[in-house]
Amino acid sequence: MELLWTVFWPMAVGAAAIGAVAGVLFFGRHGVAPTRKRKQAIIAGGFVATLAIALLSSGPFGGADRFTGSDERRARDTMVHYEVGQVRARYQRSPLRRRFILAGPADEFQRTELVRIMEELPGVSEARWNRKPAFFPLPLVVEVCLLAIVGYLVGLILAYIVELRRRSHRYDRI
Repeated sequence: MELLWTVFWPMAVGAAAIGAVAGVLFFGRHGVAPTRKRKQAIIAGGFVATLAIALLSSGPFGGADRFTGSDERRARDTMVHYEVGQVRARYQRSPLRRRFILAGPADEFQRTELVRIMEELPGVSEARWNRKPAFFPLPLVVEVCLLAIVGYLVGLILAYIVELRRRSHRYDRI
């Protein structure tokens, strides 16, 4: 749930707002977008702004750091609770993925159970030990950019629906 509130939810809402503004400028009769070239510039500008905000929120604005800090703290508390404090669990970085890398002394039973327990933590897509080959998950920044694109498209669709409603009410008054 931490990933949803610290990274995904603000990005989805922000991207939808940018998409809605771009959609109002694109679909509306406000004199802002009379030519085809200007309409394309509005859509492209909104798309670039959405991706820029997604990249900035994951990196310099610290959304990814807040997420990893809280989840790694939760994993450390879980290790202490199960009395295997010598095992470390950290997110894979370079680039940041939602994959926990476990390291430390443990027997075979502890290894399998710790992987299972770590994968049940919210926001973790996969857990593994150092040398075990695994599925290639998407980096967190790619997930955020994809979500931003979807949010932008949702905003454009909402603006289109509002414009259709406005146009249908205009014809009712004639």
